[in-house]
Amino acid sequence: ALAKQASDDGYVPEMLNAQEQLYKGRDVHIPGQRIPKGEVDVAVIARSVKPKGSVRRRKRSLSFSDKHRQQTYRQPIYHGRHLEGDSKVIPGKGWAVEGHPAGFCDGTLNSVCYRDKNSHCLLSGHNDGRGSMKGDGLSGWLVLDLKDVTERMFLARVETWAPHNSNLRTEGWKTVNNATKDARLRQRRKLKKPPPPLPDTWRFEVAVNGEIQHSWNSTEFTGTQCHVASYNNMICLLWDDKEGALKKEKEDVEFAVRLAGEGGRASVVVISQIYYA
Repeated sequence: ALAKQASDDGYVPEMLNAQEQLYKGRDVHIPGQRIPKGEVDVAVIARSVKPKGSVRRRKRSLSFSDKHRQQTYRQPIYHGRHLEGDSKVIPGKGWAVEGHPAGFCDGTLNSVCYRDKNSHCLLSGHNDGRGSMKGDGLSGWLVLDLKDVTERMFLARVETWAPHNSNLRTEGWKTVNNATKDARLRQRRKLKKPPPPLPDTWRFEVAVNGEIQHSWNSTEFTGTQCHVASYNNMICLLWDDKEGALKKEKEDVEFAVRLAGEGGRASVVVISQIYYA
């Protein structure tokens, strides 16, 4: 797993309201999806082609153009600032996965998804869902162990429109990483309601190998680091070390993010996909 365990009790971000699969293992092949005898099997041809050698990009620019920004802001970047005292980068206990269906659902033919008791067709292989990692100002650090990093960059699909106080993991918490029982209540989604404004104290921080690299307020984060992918999510560039990438060396990296400031449970962020190289 990418997520690093909490040192005292071994907690890793868990799935809330998870449903068990009724059975495990691969499904039988659906007759209607079999390749007829004598027809061309495109999948077999694709698997037989040898992958081309990797070509390293000599030049790159992942900065989002001005047309995707309303304004341009100076980014406060803190290179090499070690965290002291209670701010050490240790895995938090307030991150959790919400909305993920039962099973392994990666959108491929290898998935074994939606085999729970509420499924109307266990053989459908339905993969659609809104599973994502949710955290807030009380969640602490989400720490990821990344293996064989060479390009030294990290992006994430991020949503900032989640309702205030909607992180079920921190229900009833008063302080960061408060050791309380999970509030496993199902949250109903309210449609056609504008997203709540981000608190003035909202702050998103990034640390690499135990050192703060970036600390953005909401304006800096959404205005300079993120490109709006659709009406309710963004692709955000969280780390891009061009100088380090020139070394052409593989490296294991500890990458961490958190919501800082004084926003508490009102500062919520949702991460559904990550991309790193």
